[in-house]
Amino acid sequence: QYDFDQMRVKFGNLIEAVAPLISKGIPSLEELKRYLRRCFPGLKPQLAIAESFDDVMELVENKCTIINICCLEAIVDHYNITEAKRHITEFKTAVDTFCEEVKLSVCCKESFKRILSSHPPTCETVEFVLEWKTDEHTLNDIRDLLSKAFEDLVNNVQVRVIMEGNSIIITCYAPHHMMDILLVTAKKNLGLLKEMGLLKLTLGHDIIYDKHQRDKVRDE
Repeated sequence: QYDFDQMRVKFGNLIEAVAPLISKGIPSLEELKRYLRRCFPGLKPQLAIAESFDDVMELVENKCTIINICCLEAIVDHYNITEAKRHITEFKTAVDTFCEEVKLSVCCKESFKRILSSHPPTCETVEFVLEWKTDEHTLNDIRDLLSKAFEDLVNNVQVRVIMEGNSIIITCYAPHHMMDILLVTAKKNLGLLKEMGLLKLTLGHDIIYDKHQRDKVRDE
């Protein structure tokens, strides 16, 4: 059974193991920076001032989280760094186990600022309010929710805060340039999200769905 500290260590070990392999496997630092600008536009300002490989890898590390290593995995796959793929696979297997085991009641007590990447100022807020009990749901349920909401765009969304009250509030962040397509995708999948216990969904300043408001209108 994994806890948060174990996953942080595993994440650190992954970066330590894969970074030297990436350094050997890329044609040049400028090529890597160009690739990252194309795939992750939100990193452009930081990449512009990154002067060394370590600087770039720090940006990649900050872009990743202990449950989402899309940025790191994209580099390894694009440059076909075979030796690094084994480390990626092993880590993702550990993540799957971790997300299946960890209840949201534990997550609510954790500082997610320490385990999930910080959001850049160019991001918009995405907020889900769910009729969930924290001891009945796991991190895997959040992954499933986001996958249903945003499909293959899910890696552009970062979970930052989970709060416990009468309901679960999941606050995420997504780049400004992705909001329109995320909005269209979420609206298309709204039926699936309602089935999962969605009470309210807000993207940016737009309230996409509010069950309580609809119930109030219906009663009136």
